[in-house]
Amino acid sequence: MSTRHVESGQRRRQNGYASAPEFASLRGLNGNAVALKAALQSDPCARELLFFLLALSQRDGGLKRIARELVAMFPERIGTPAMHRLGCKPGRKLTAKEFETIDAEIFPENSVATMEEFLADDERGARRQVRNPDVQPSRDAAESFCSKCRERAERLDEFLEELCCNPKIQVAARDPKDDWQKNYTRAVTEATGDDDRSGFKVASVIYFQDVLGALYEFQRRYAERVNADFVETSIGKTVFEALDYALETGRSALIEGNSGFGKTTGLKAWCESHLGQARYIQLTGITTRTQFFRKLAKALGVANGGGMTSGRVQSRVEDFLQRTKLMLVIDEGQYLWPQGKRIESHPELINWLNTACYNEGVPFAISATSQFSLRRQHVEQSTDWSSEQSRRRTRRVFRLPELPTKEDLKAVALKLVGDLGEACADYVVGYALTSKGYFQALTDAVDDARMSAKKAGRDRITFKDLKAVIHDWRAPSDALLQRVFDSKPEKSRRGPLPRLAASPGDDSAAPEDSAEQGTFRAPARPLQVSGNRLETPPRSVRPEAEPALTG
Repeated sequence: MSTRHVESGQRRRQNGYASAPEFASLRGLNGNAVALKAALQSDPCARELLFFLLALSQRDGGLKRIARELVAMFPERIGTPAMHRLGCKPGRKLTAKEFETIDAEIFPENSVATMEEFLADDERGARRQVRNPDVQPSRDAAESFCSKCRERAERLDEFLEELCCNPKIQVAARDPKDDWQKNYTRAVTEATGDDDRSGFKVASVIYFQDVLGALYEFQRRYAERVNADFVETSIGKTVFEALDYALETGRSALIEGNSGFGKTTGLKAWCESHLGQARYIQLTGITTRTQFFRKLAKALGVANGGGMTSGRVQSRVEDFLQRTKLMLVIDEGQYLWPQGKRIESHPELINWLNTACYNEGVPFAISATSQFSLRRQHVEQSTDWSSEQSRRRTRRVFRLPELPTKEDLKAVALKLVGDLGEACADYVVGYALTSKGYFQALTDAVDDARMSAKKAGRDRITFKDLKAVIHDWRAPSDALLQRVFDSKPEKSRRGPLPRLAASPGDDSAAPEDSAEQGTFRAPARPLQVSGNRLETPPRSVRPEAEPALTG
């Protein structure tokens, strides 16, 4: 049964509604089309604007949400140039000449049918008789013009789609040069091989003043809002430094540090403020090749339907990245390596980053725990793969502080508790240090306090709420967690795991460089002579092995 074409009397299946035109603008822009349009832009600001809109279009609400936010942010820009010049506002009385001027901007074809749709009932007579200088438009004419422009501005999503995908809609730079239009037209005709230069026009709409300028300002304010919400700590500062380095050099960087100290928060904040230049993805504990490329395709806005093979998705991802040079920021990078004890194949995801990305000038940054180095050693010991290529392509390693400072915790606490004061922030910081939960303990305590206040019918938390949840909820829970996770696991029957040859983050020593490193194979039992026979000792005397590798 077809889901797109339904015979009369048949019931449409649920998935048949997915192709409804009402959902088109909610799916976001096509990354391939935007990449082709961006490749024609000579100004980096114009390219970044297109990628910024592409990223936002993939989120809830799609282009319609962007249009609504744009109208809400710049209500003063709604209206035609003549309306702004003449001060056309609701309640203002327009002269016949002013009415004719505004009317000519909105309806240059001077269509009566269009005007019938545009004007209110009491204004239609004035429109038909406006050419008679003795007949003046009604007092509601200005209000009708303003109302119509607001209605059209709500459909800015249609313009945004054309802006990002139509090659003949010219995207002016933030500070355009005198000859930018000629250069753009020439670039498009040379790229397409079509000498027809008709139909090119600058991106603009008659009902919204300087829409490109508004989009650039919208992008700037978005980044400012993200940075204002982010609390800079010593860990976040290192994360920002690493990502800035990778972006500026166009190469790769490795960020290594303990979990729970704010790495992910810093990565997300940096990527949100650089949506025109980078994309963020977070790996999961089970990351296969198919899952990896589908996750990438979703972040990039590249088609990755369930019917597509992983090879086709990979091909589209590579084409997009190599064309756009968008930076990849990969969180939980330790899952790029094969997981488990028995490894027989090479790390294909690491090899892909080193070849398809690094060799093609696509910058990327990997954030991981110390498991990244441990997994690398495991792979090298289990296979004939060598890390030499990966070591040469890691331009710089950034090691995060072992622990957050008290100042870091207090800065985050002040952001979370709001106006409850420094005494409240100090109390929560003291709990975070005592429990050794650090940033996670801060957020858990504040979240629990909000839940307690909500149950009490209040929207705001108090110092009393925080003290109560820490004493009654958090402290007992921390004690139980310590009892559960501090218990020693059973010893593995396998041989000891490899130990890091150097401090975490130092990739200068290969596994074979250290004689103290263990092996994954159980040590052979020595042969003993008993009379004329060779015997092996009982299993009980085998050397005790270290715990099995997890994560």
